[in-house]
Amino acid sequence: MVTANLPDRFYIYGAGHHARIFMSWLRVCKMESRIKGFIVSQLAEGQEEFCGWPLKCLKEMVSSLRGEKVCVAISEAISFGVKDNLIAVGAESIQLTDKQIENMEENVFSFFASKENLLNQVVVWNYWGMGYYEQCKYIVEELHRRDKSIKVYWVIKELVKADFPEWVISVKFDSYEYYEVMSKSRILITNVNSPCSPRCKQSYQYYIFTWHGIGPTKRVEWDSNECRAAVGYDKKVMSDRWNAADIMIAGSDFCHHVYRNAFLYDGVIENWGYPRNDIFFKEISYKDEIKKRFGIEKDKKIMLYAPTFRHELMKSKDADRLKEIYDIDLSMVSRAAEKRFGSKFAILYRFHPFVYSFVDITAYRQYGIDVTYYPDMQELLTATDILLTDYSSSMWDFSLTRKPVFLCYHDAEEYEAKYNGFYIFPDEYPYPKGHSTEELCQEIMSFDDKEYQKRLDGWFERFGTYDDGKASARVVDRILDVFEHPAKYGKE
Repeated sequence: MVTANLPDRFYIYGAGHHARIFMSWLRVCKMESRIKGFIVSQLAEGQEEFCGWPLKCLKEMVSSLRGEKVCVAISEAISFGVKDNLIAVGAESIQLTDKQIENMEENVFSFFASKENLLNQVVVWNYWGMGYYEQCKYIVEELHRRDKSIKVYWVIKELVKADFPEWVISVKFDSYEYYEVMSKSRILITNVNSPCSPRCKQSYQYYIFTWHGIGPTKRVEWDSNECRAAVGYDKKVMSDRWNAADIMIAGSDFCHHVYRNAFLYDGVIENWGYPRNDIFFKEISYKDEIKKRFGIEKDKKIMLYAPTFRHELMKSKDADRLKEIYDIDLSMVSRAAEKRFGSKFAILYRFHPFVYSFVDITAYRQYGIDVTYYPDMQELLTATDILLTDYSSSMWDFSLTRKPVFLCYHDAEEYEAKYNGFYIFPDEYPYPKGHSTEELCQEIMSFDDKEYQKRLDGWFERFGTYDDGKASARVVDRILDVFEHPAKYGKE
């Protein structure tokens, strides 16, 4: 679509990714004045505007849309019903194709992109636009400690609410400001694979990819069953996307190996350790803060239950299936731990946030304390005395503390066949494990710490950890060197 083909005045249907790109493109083309407002099929609670413009529900607009022109800015795959509804109320529907939206995004990036406009600043992507935690948090905190003059921008999605330090500037994904910041920042940092694709990363920018998993547990990306079967997971496209990175940060020998295979990555890998795990090598604990926040008695120890996600819950939205998958009696586990370790325990549980988006977890509120929305998992782990999980890679991170990890799972064969699958089958992990609450309690009661430490030594020796508390410093050393000597990294 070219500007000449747009109506003089129009509504925009949509309030998501496509609509934000379209809005940013209109702003670059100085055509915002043509917009009359935005329309969606259903408003979220409290949602009255989008990008500063009025946002109305289609049902409320039925009587006023006759003869109006509406640009449909949603994916073509889900737009067919919308076009029918607009025609039914007498509006003229103008579909923006996915290719047109893609071209608009490239045009917006091109509008800002220039070596001359490049600034020594950092823009961060955390889990596709989430809050202040994970690898990127620990990198930028070290960067700010070393040089407080460097600006740090953090990309967030529309409805994400997060507490940032005053020196971190949040930028909404796909906003006009987002494209400007993305194009003008010399350093891009992310812990996921998609934001910094070849389409939006300029050749003279430096892209640091940290990833967010580390241990020889669940298969990831191209190694996993789910990714290979997923619609749109084209090997060539994925390889180009992952190879947009200038460096990847590995936390272990095994991690290094996985990057080559799962990410089809042939670029530079730095064996620096994982920045988020620096916290375990410092005299830092958030135990007092967490106990105060959640009303936990000072004399109690903490057991954290943190199982991994099952993607079927996104499709089934079945609360009974949730209970079946995470079938564990936390009160029994608590009593067993009290007997074995001679202390009372507060039981905390942390589900993947996606679980809350699709399934009612009311049953789990009957025992334990819900810490799913506590922002930083690593802070929780510093306060934890015992970790209980199934297949979560947090077991590797927590093992660096040398504290007990217990596993409880009963669907490993199903997970291997239907979901990501495993690099190493869970039965081989060095942690005590049970396939039911009863078996788990027996493992807790018979726990032998001396034997456990030996198994951990063998585990780390087998897969080789690089974590030593200095990962963030190494990454920041590279960032500062890129700022000072960009030509050294081929960026000028």
